Amino acid sequence: MSVIITDKGRAIKIVGGNRTFFINKPFFMEKKGGRIIIDDNFRWNEIIWDDVASPATNNVDELLDLLQEYNSRISSLWQQYTIDGRGFTIASDFVSVGTAETDFFLLINPANSGKLVRLQEFLLTQGGTAAQKTVWRIYRNPIYSSPGIAVTILKILSTGNINTILQAYKSPVITNRGTFTQVFSNDFNTYQRLQELGRYITPSTILLITVQPANQNIPHNFTASWAEI
Repeated sequence: MSVIITDKGRAIKIVGGNRTFFINKPFFMEKKGGRIIIDDNFRWNEIIWDDVASPATNNVDELLDLLQEYNSRISSLWQQYTIDGRGFTIASDFVSVGTAETDFFLLINPANSGKLVRLQEFLLTQGGTAAQKTVWRIYRNPIYSSPGIAVTILKILSTGNINTILQAYKSPVITNRGTFTQVFSNDFNTYQRLQELGRYITPSTILLITVQPANQNIPHNFTASWAEI
């Protein structure tokens, strides 16, 4: 039985016998006997060829190496999302706040969006000194009387044809902060809080980011990036 592998840019087309697979890159693989199990984050596929062959291989181990070579051309799922035009980013201006916990930023995934927001990273900047600490907190589903000032969301791939469904606001007016979910702190300079697509904003969900510096009138900035799928 022959196997033909074709690189389609963001996917790999695999034809063997009467089977055809389109595998989205990057994917995860493991060998089980005469099978190669592939998980491309959208579905599971089993390539069950006991006798495989392609232009570069005639056994399962060499086929595995060949697939890994194709797979490595896109280094991460985040990179794939941004190439597909599904990556977005926002940034606030620097805002000086007092020592009380201050409602800083609001992210809203509307009920009818039909999309899952997968967070990639937060960049949290504090413009004080090494001796001046700031505590950041995240809450889920706060209640607000005003969402605040709308912030423009940018496409990471400027030529992408997918528009964001997320809504972003700064300086919201909050009446109840909702469910407390995370806390972290930083001193002066920028702190990168990686989420690596592992935290989500589902439809009908709101995230509130608050800031509480130890010193008065310290400027702060919030930047975020995410994918929508």
